[in-house]
Amino acid sequence: MLTLERLKTFVFERVLSEDRTHRKIVFLGHIPVPNTAPEQSRILFIVEKTAFDVNETASLIHQRVSPPVIDAEQNDVYGWFLAYLSGQNELGERSFSPDVRIQYIYPATEKHIAKHTQSVAHIIPETPAVYEKLVLPYIESIPPSRIAWVFNILDRKKEVETFLGDVNDPINGYVILPDMKWDKQGSHFYYQLLVQRRDIRSLRDLRGKDILDWLKYLRAEIVSVVLGKHPDIIVSNIRMFIHYVPSYYHFHIHITSTGLADLPGINVGKAHLLETIIDNMELDPMYYAKRTLHVSVTEDSDIYKVMTRS
Repeated sequence: MLTLERLKTFVFERVLSEDRTHRKIVFLGHIPVPNTAPEQSRILFIVEKTAFDVNETASLIHQRVSPPVIDAEQNDVYGWFLAYLSGQNELGERSFSPDVRIQYIYPATEKHIAKHTQSVAHIIPETPAVYEKLVLPYIESIPPSRIAWVFNILDRKKEVETFLGDVNDPINGYVILPDMKWDKQGSHFYYQLLVQRRDIRSLRDLRGKDILDWLKYLRAEIVSVVLGKHPDIIVSNIRMFIHYVPSYYHFHIHITSTGLADLPGINVGKAHLLETIIDNMELDPMYYAKRTLHVSVTEDSDIYKVMTRS
């Protein structure tokens, strides 16, 4: 068995793979051995961050998070930062990457709490009639203050320094910026495109040839911006999708690298690839006004209660 002292002599060679979702990285190196070629003493590491202990949750903030925090950001009630849970290195310095990315919502409402509480999911058919009779009135009842953080971004009041793409126009305008769930670490990426116009709230509002052309324009813009930021990838490495039912009703597109596997929200009943949406609307520009959509919703969500109302 290799001792820790022996392991610490390893010479790094290269990263073989990384999985940002499961917090795992696989890398290759070798252990120096006298009179032995490196390829004959290679060592492969598979490193995963362990799960949090539910009995120690309070201590995460009270005791274990230590300064400095990095990339601290606040937009309306939402905030996030990178932080350290472990100690300093041998020199008393923090030369290594932060251990965790902490998000917070303050003050948190009952709706925030319900959204983030584990709940049973159901696949429910949403017919056009159900949408018009039940879902649309619910959407129209949502106060604009619920998405004040979106308007802060579109009004260029918050997170401007993080923008990758920025076109300020009432119809064709958009902002592309890092998704707040992404820790900005590693070679993969997760961005969001927020549209400037406020008349498109969800997949159901995608109607007509002019909207089809607009989606094609947005797709081309996304590809241009992302390839400009990541010149080492190609178009087929970019995943563009839309959630339905969305977490908030202002039209936006999720943009990730295909290497990000098992992301929350890319499952069947939630995510719709932008390319597929465009293809469907090529067949019929009113496709999403006419189609029954089978959606994944949780029991504790408002939309589940609305859709199952007798």
